Amino acid sequence: MTKTSLNLKISSSVLKKAFELGREIKAKALFIYADVCPDIEIMHDDKEVFDIFLVAGTKKTFKEAKKIAGKVLLLPNIPLTRMGQIKVAVMMAVSENLLKKGDRIICLSGIPRFGFLDTLVVMESGEPVTTARLLSQILRAP
Repeated sequence: MTKTSLNLKISSSVLKKAFELGREIKAKALFIYADVCPDIEIMHDDKEVFDIFLVAGTKKTFKEAKKIAGKVLLLPNIPLTRMGQIKVAVMMAVSENLLKKGDRIICLSGIPRFGFLDTLVVMESGEPVTTARLLSQILRAP
């Protein structure tokens, strides 16, 4: 198995489990960091009870993601860890009133140079944040 096919298999498995978990916990949203696996098919069923957000770290990925999903977020052009990607994407969605306090969220992330999804986080959204507070939190992140 080549590295590329292994990466796709890993990402597909993580994505499948995230969908199963989303149904089980009645998640409101699933966030997927699209830069990690731009070619992956989203296994979305019309019966899904949660929204899918594709999160893009580059303008190129943002344009491609817009062809796949209606809810796409473009992260700021700054280096972010996996958890940084997740935190910023969720804060952006909350600040745009796309999520409300207490919504259950599943987030999938990874590092683009590795080429596969390797992080699954389940969380509940908090209070809406202001842009100033969001920037302050980003700049303080290690």
